[in-house]
Amino acid sequence: AGPGVRTGVHDLAAAAVDIAPTALAALGFPRIDGADATGRTASERGVEPDVWLRRQDGRALEEILSDGAERPRRLYVFLLDGQHPTELEDRLAHDPEALPNLRRLRERAAVLASGSIVTFPSITWPSHTSIGTGTWCGHHDVVNPSYYLREKREAVSPQGQQVRTEGFANPEVESLYEAFRRVRGPACRTAAIYAPFGRGADHAPLEGRNLAEKPRLRELNEVLRPDCDPRWETARSDVANESIIDLRGTAQVVALFERDDVPPPDFVYHELVLTDGAGHAYGPHGEGTRAALDESDRRIGRVLDLLDAKGLLDDTLFVVSADHGMAPQDFERAFNPAHHVRHLGMQGHVAEPMIWLRDLWLEVSRAPDGRTGRVIVRDGDALPDGERPPVADARVSLWEGEVGEGTPLGQGGTDAGGVYGFATPSDIASDALVLQVEVRGFNPRTVRLDGTPVAFDLRQALYAGS
Repeated sequence: AGPGVRTGVHDLAAAAVDIAPTALAALGFPRIDGADATGRTASERGVEPDVWLRRQDGRALEEILSDGAERPRRLYVFLLDGQHPTELEDRLAHDPEALPNLRRLRERAAVLASGSIVTFPSITWPSHTSIGTGTWCGHHDVVNPSYYLREKREAVSPQGQQVRTEGFANPEVESLYEAFRRVRGPACRTAAIYAPFGRGADHAPLEGRNLAEKPRLRELNEVLRPDCDPRWETARSDVANESIIDLRGTAQVVALFERDDVPPPDFVYHELVLTDGAGHAYGPHGEGTRAALDESDRRIGRVLDLLDAKGLLDDTLFVVSADHGMAPQDFERAFNPAHHVRHLGMQGHVAEPMIWLRDLWLEVSRAPDGRTGRVIVRDGDALPDGERPPVADARVSLWEGEVGEGTPLGQGGTDAGGVYGFATPSDIASDALVLQVEVRGFNPRTVRLDGTPVAFDLRQALYAGS
């Protein structure tokens, strides 16, 4: 919503990664020689500069931008965390007295009829980073609230940590904050209001950077407290905490735009978390969720009135979005199908809904005379330099035909270099001899002596030819 957009409803298949390039195009930022979704720069693709960020998976939705000379000066993103679009649209359509401030924006907005396609998994930290960089999580590297770094053998949890998480994102992708600084110079100010991704923002409380003056913030917290719905205090203390977070975030916005000694922010990424907390507590279409949307609307109104009073409203481009969806569910029940792999005895790291299996990497060979063989057992996860460490003390068994039938032809363990050598009957073909390798902490591997797997080779099925 704002200058430079075509008002009305647009039937487009839009994605969360389109938000950043569309906003920068509307602002008149220059195209640069960055990488598109292929990972290649415009120069490498043999074309003129055609993206707005150093790495860009999305596209500018030119269909919703006007051809006129009118351009916004600043960008303000309202992020209604977890807000289901159908709930918002239903309220606007059937409750004419509700949500006056969101309605005020929508009346002059380009509205996407079907919302937007979000990253997978559809959850806060990956989704916020996708919106803030214009890249999918496979490129910005924040792939889940918690995830496993194979090369470091380390589990990390940005969502669990919550503060100082900007370093988890791939430094090769460019944030919206960094793009503003690149184009408008060091005097440009940007703010991340409790947004889970704030790399490059001058004001980013979750990263320990705060440009708002604390005495004024304390005053504003009391002034804005009536915006909070009192029901949370008696019904849901967890939702009440998120209401207070949004209260404090709005106070930061007011304090930043009030200051006379620094310029107002050119870009604000304003997270409103209450809609997500209420959605989890009451379901995406519950009465509590509607109350949370009403409360968030009051805070949006505070911002609009503030910008209007400062003479900044008419040159601001507003984006109203959610970071992820929310499905109707029985919120009193908890399911975790990802942990089924542990019930099966498989080895790996589980951070629902994602699973990282701990597998072995085998190199199998046989002497030309057919009398001896050798297996080198390595960790399936390579180190940053690409090397796979050897696995010592792996138990190796050699069988003819099927594993467990009869007596093994040989058994032993790998040495410190991950190597085990063994005798083989020269009259038996390699594809009739089977090696089973087992070691604690890894999933076992079973292969024929010619190197082909006995079980279904998922890796081959997924990545053959890539």
